[in-house]
Amino acid sequence: STGVFGALSRGSSPRPRAMTSRLFPIVLAAGSGIRMQSDLAKVLHQVCGRSLISHVLHSVLDLDAEPITVVVSADAQTVRDEATVVAQVTFVEQSKQRGTGDAVMCALAELPEDSDSDDVLVLPGDSPLLSAETLSELVQAHRESDAAVTMLSAVVDDPTGYGRVARGDEGEVVRIVEHADADEDERLIDEIATSVYCFRRSLLGPALRKISPDNVQSELYLTDVISLFADMGHPVEAVV
Repeated sequence: STGVFGALSRGSSPRPRAMTSRLFPIVLAAGSGIRMQSDLAKVLHQVCGRSLISHVLHSVLDLDAEPITVVVSADAQTVRDEATVVAQVTFVEQSKQRGTGDAVMCALAELPEDSDSDDVLVLPGDSPLLSAETLSELVQAHRESDAAVTMLSAVVDDPTGYGRVARGDEGEVVRIVEHADADEDERLIDEIATSVYCFRRSLLGPALRKISPDNVQSELYLTDVISLFADMGHPVEAVV
């Protein structure tokens, strides 16, 4: 058995790839949204007559994907009710707010048995401007490159508060640095992570089990998987 370390080892044999590989969408909707200064769950706030999570789910529904998994908090019945109006989804409960890495681990544990060709699309439930076209472009780029992960990034005038995309000397993505953990030079980077990723499923689970909450917020950051893959020599791509 190769186990966790074998699955992540540098130079692993490439997996067979096909554009018809299964795609498992995971929508993260367990955040409390304290900064909204509202008793309403963040993803239930409306934009143009539709809740944030409703916008996201409609975009995912336009993809050729497996049933959607939505990660919710323990007391999120209103989020469950809203999501089921839009789509037939599977809910996974994140009992404690341990970070995005933990949320994805909760969801992976409930997915059907995997194969080497499966991909996992992870996206936040509070990004109403995400389009199906953008998501399709991300998935296509991921499969054509056979990367361990392909992330969606953006270049913005004011990156304050967002995770920065750090690149190496040849322009390759090497890590994502959360704003709270970034130094002065890293905070000058204007390319940010959007929290939207397409992962090779066979590598994602083992990688999540290797990250730690050694950061300012003492959480398991999904973003830490990026540097882990890069350090192990696995391809990390970005669609800007």
